[in-house]
Amino acid sequence: MAYPVSRLGDTSDHGGTIITASNAKAGGVPIARIGDILDCPQHGKNPIVSSIVISKVGGVPVAHVGSKTECGATITTGCETHTIGD
Repeated sequence: MAYPVSRLGDTSDHGGTIITASNAKAGGVPIARIGDILDCPQHGKNPIVSSIVISKVGGVPVAHVGSKTECGATITTGCETHTIGD
């Protein structure tokens, strides 16, 4: 399965938004990685803590649709033209 890469401004199932990201870009928007922050309206600012697929930017795993945050939110949006996995 291919997973869309998540980026600055992408969202979660808790209604949160990714607010930090790397300097690398996908579709012209900075790519989020493990440790980047999602601002969750239910739980405040939480780091992204999981990545199903091993793909790295600057040595850090890339976040993607399906990645989780520390508060349990799941990232639900990403760049459909830039995927990782299959």
